[in-house]
Amino acid sequence: MNIAFILILGLIINTSTSTTSAITTIITSATSAITTSAITTINASANTCRS
Repeated sequence: MNIAFILILGLIINTSTSTTSAITTIITSATSAITTSAITTINASANTCRS
């Protein structure tokens, strides 16, 4: 986890009107971050295998 990501999540929690929406936002953010990093890793692996 990088520091900027944690700070952004903290900001989302603080500005959120309800706990439920804060949790939903965190889950969504985390899921998209994980998906992005997984895709990047897969693409890097595929490129390494091809060359």
